[in-house]
Amino acid sequence: MKNLIYLIITSFFSLVSYLFLYFFVGNIIFGIAYDRAKEKNDGNENAIWHNPPAVPGYEPVNHTSPDIVYSYSPVILNDDIIIVEAEVPEDSISAYWSISFFQENSTNYYASNDHGEGGKKYRKYFIVGPNSPKDIDLPGAIRVESPTNKNALILRYIAKTADFMPEIEKIRQKVKVYKYEKTN
Repeated sequence: MKNLIYLIITSFFSLVSYLFLYFFVGNIIFGIAYDRAKEKNDGNENAIWHNPPAVPGYEPVNHTSPDIVYSYSPVILNDDIIIVEAEVPEDSISAYWSISFFQENSTNYYASNDHGEGGKKYRKYFIVGPNSPKDIDLPGAIRVESPTNKNALILRYIAKTADFMPEIEKIRQKVKVYKYEKTN
């Protein structure tokens, strides 16, 4: 009987811990990242923010890599459609490129990279949410269906060597995140 009570109590606390992590921690982290990106983008909630490359003297965390950089953007859909345009670096300068979309609870719902579908070419995505118009189709663009209205976009660039970071930085600065405006 004592073992059964112990099992019930530990199962209960395990379930509570799991639910807390699943429903709250991701939302807290997303909220902090969202507020930080919005602040860095002068209040614009659908704008890309690029972390600075690792250079001598820039050590926000131990063991920063001088050939990896990230870009982040909140993607707030509401009733809108959001467009993301990104140039994929060529093989001569880049070892890897990826784009990932996350729900507010940090669940990844779409990811693509330069080694799979699409290869090394310019990419255009349009993100639709649960309240977005469903009848929109943009030729040449990749449709991404979001299960939620609050999302995050993360782009990752890995240069062949740190010497190619200036070229990667030029490509990163061309990334666009904006609301789709339907024209008749």
